[in-house]
Amino acid sequence: MWGAYVKGAFASFERNMDETGFAAAFYGVLENCDFAHVLIAEHERGPKTPVGIVAAAYRDYWLSPHVEWFPWASARNKLESIVYYLHEMRRNHFLILTIKGDDPKRSPDLHFFSHVKDYGVIRQIGVVEDMPPWRERMTLFHTKVIL
Repeated sequence: MWGAYVKGAFASFERNMDETGFAAAFYGVLENCDFAHVLIAEHERGPKTPVGIVAAAYRDYWLSPHVEWFPWASARNKLESIVYYLHEMRRNHFLILTIKGDDPKRSPDLHFFSHVKDYGVIRQIGVVEDMPPWRERMTLFHTKVIL
C-alpha cells in the first residue's frame, strides 16, 4: 500500500506523509470497514500484481464498496479485477454500488461501471436525486445474485 501511496494513490490522504503517518491513516480508514480486499490482475510486473484495493462497509442490509486504484493499473486490469471481485462477492453478499452522476459521458466512474454491467455481474437499478450524504444525483447498481 505504501508503494501505491508514494506513486499517487489514495488521493484523499494528506500528501508527503512518511510510512508511519500513512500506516496510521490507512488503518484508520480500515477500522470503519467490514471488508477490505486487494484486487489482483495480470500485469507486466507479474502474473499476480495488486492493482487496487476495495474496502466495504455494511450499510443497513447491503454491502457498499469503495475502490482505490493503484497508479499502474491499466484499464484492462481495472475491468478484469472488478468483474472478478463482483462475481465472487455476489455469491454471499448483496452489493449496492452508488456512482455519482447520471450521464456516463460526463462521469468516468459511471462510464466504467456501465461497461462492467455488460459482463453480467451487476445491473443498473435507477437514479436517485439528492442522495445523502453527497446530496447529488447518484446512479445505483446492484449485484445479480447467484443461487
